[in-house]
Amino acid sequence: MYFIITYMARKLQTLLRSLPRNLEQEDILASFLRIARARWGERSALEPVHFSRGALTVRCPSPLWRTEITFHAEDVKEALLHELPGVTLQRVSGVLI
Repeated sequence: MYFIITYMARKLQTLLRSLPRNLEQEDILASFLRIARARWGERSALEPVHFSRGALTVRCPSPLWRTEITFHAEDVKEALLHELPGVTLQRVSGVLI
């Protein structure tokens, strides 16, 4: 009986540790889309693709949009941190499609 309880407790701990990371990435990606649409309107073709280890990667359709993200990275970062306090976000970078 002890073995089963210990096994289930470890599985639950593993599940609970992995759950916030998945939710955090989804929350950051959704928040970025809201912030981008508020800043650049519906015409923005920016697409957040990945968040890992404090870095948000945004797919850009052209070098102009990549420059825009680079130039406004700190503003976007502050807006994301304001919307999602407690998230570890160190940088926002754009990559070309």
